[in-house]
Amino acid sequence: MPNPVRGHAPGEKNFNFAGPYIPAKMNAYLTKLMMYHEIHRMKRVGHILSQISGAALIYCRTVRRCLSSSEPEVDQFMEQQSERGNKLLAYEPFVKSRLERLSFYIFINLA
Repeated sequence: MPNPVRGHAPGEKNFNFAGPYIPAKMNAYLTKLMMYHEIHRMKRVGHILSQISGAALIYCRTVRRCLSSSEPEVDQFMEQQSERGNKLLAYEPFVKSRLERLSFYIFINLA
């Protein structure tokens, strides 16, 4: 019988948070919600905080905060995050124009 993957309970699949099945442009809300549920699943299976934080590539205190919060609290937090304003949005056209100009000059110098 082969040894189980280090950090995972026997019979459990190795969940990779940055796995190839997660689309690159996935909604940030869904990504955080998936992480919340996966952290809770790993805790139910019997993983300790350091194993969960290592698999999720997040700090142990973040895992502890996630485990102490309920799903409605997480939903409320994510709504607050999505509703907050962006102070730099007014400067976006300026920055984009500068980046386009810079990329044009880089292209000319490389040719």
